[in-house]
Amino acid sequence: MIYEYPKRDSGYFPEALSILTNIHDSCLFHEDHNLSHPGDLFLLTFNDVVECAHRLAKITNIEAKKYSTDPSKGLSEIDSIRIEIFNLLFYSSNFIESCQSIIKSLFKDGAKDKKFVRAIRDFLDNTKAYREHTSKIVNLIKHQHRRVRPFTFAWDRHIIIGYFIEGLLAPTVLGPDPQVHKPFNKLNTGISINRDIAYHVVNIYYASACLASIVKKYAKINSGATPRVPGDHIVECLSELSNIPLLLLPDEFTKEMPVISKHQDDKFILEMPSKKKPINDKPHSASVAVNAKIGIANRSFAPPYMPINA
Repeated sequence: MIYEYPKRDSGYFPEALSILTNIHDSCLFHEDHNLSHPGDLFLLTFNDVVECAHRLAKITNIEAKKYSTDPSKGLSEIDSIRIEIFNLLFYSSNFIESCQSIIKSLFKDGAKDKKFVRAIRDFLDNTKAYREHTSKIVNLIKHQHRRVRPFTFAWDRHIIIGYFIEGLLAPTVLGPDPQVHKPFNKLNTGISINRDIAYHVVNIYYASACLASIVKKYAKINSGATPRVPGDHIVECLSELSNIPLLLLPDEFTKEMPVISKHQDDKFILEMPSKKKPINDKPHSASVAVNAKIGIANRSFAPPYMPINA
């Protein structure tokens, strides 16, 4: 997938916003389902993701610059990073759920309507990989009390800020939850913020395109002018994201690469997979640092990128 912004009609927002604000009144049943207007619901949940991604990207760039200047200094914003990682996961999952609610608002009888069932199935099928990834993590945090645990992966004057979802590797042993993190060369793994923020942002644009296609199929769209919604916060977010160094953790080289690049006149290209090469495209040694806590019964801890059976 590849997207170029700004667009003539929607600016830096996905096309879905202009479509949702112009749905004919006869096709709207959001009040029957106690929901906000689809345009408002989309705008608020989309902005939550963008604003959170901007905050996290800004912290990441500041910490990386500080480390490149003085590698002896550790992270100064570890708590803020942990909170914003959680927020990004939550807001991204919430945005996907809001898209499902928007589709529901097009059908008076909801799940009783066969057209709704087809429409929601189309959206779920098209967003399956991303939706399952985010919902799995959020559900583990909510229902199995997992925790977001940041860590650093550093060498020379480079640093990757990553995180893992802390769970049980074995009885009494805490570490990267195997329900989320697949082993790599018999090592525990994590997720780099460098890749992850762009991954979420590109995917919410993709989900927006899927939503727009479904709405156009099942609702009548007016040809009126699209309300102009300021998009300066999106420009700031995408600009900050384009400045994050393209550094990857060892297991991420086999994954699709999401890249957000800035061009002249505040033009942005969002793509995944990208063919752009990471900076650290050769094997190298690195030090891993984690701020971990153990409990009463859970007395052992296995950091990411350490042998699983060590």
